[in-house]
Amino acid sequence: VLDDSLVEARTKELLYSYSTGVWRKAAWATAHATTGRPPISVRWVDVSNGDEQTPDYRSRLAASQLQTHAPSRQLYFAPAPPLHALRTVLCSSATDWKGSALHVRDPESEMGTQISFIDVSRAYFNAKRDPDVDPVYVDLPPGDPDKARGMVGLLLVNLYGTRAAADGWHCEYSNLL
Repeated sequence: VLDDSLVEARTKELLYSYSTGVWRKAAWATAHATTGRPPISVRWVDVSNGDEQTPDYRSRLAASQLQTHAPSRQLYFAPAPPLHALRTVLCSSATDWKGSALHVRDPESEMGTQISFIDVSRAYFNAKRDPDVDPVYVDLPPGDPDKARGMVGLLLVNLYGTRAAADGWHCEYSNLL
């Protein structure tokens, strides 16, 4: 039996997915005809950041795309921001460049130099996919009424557990920065 707060976390995740357009629904037969294989299965990944008295559940719907090699025999990998990028940001924020009033050192000033480390919630959903170039179909989550009617989801953004998710997010933040 699922705890009420776990049900709430899953509902919150589904509402977010539906509101941001993570996928476009399509027929199972279309998915199979397009890719030559069935859609990728999905499962819930649940984590409690609390304890037994006060659970703090976070749920993510993750795909189970397990193939570790591309057809070209190249390995897939999950890129992370390079350490030199962090060093560059720290160095830039700590350095007063000659003739530049770039940094304000007064802690009372609203213009003070500040560094923020931010955990991007649902980061992969920010990386768009082009479904015409590389269509990826996933099963709809349990409880979706269209799942019983033979519908699947054509991903419009990256989803946790797909091979391209980490690389898509890497490209997204690299292009932005």
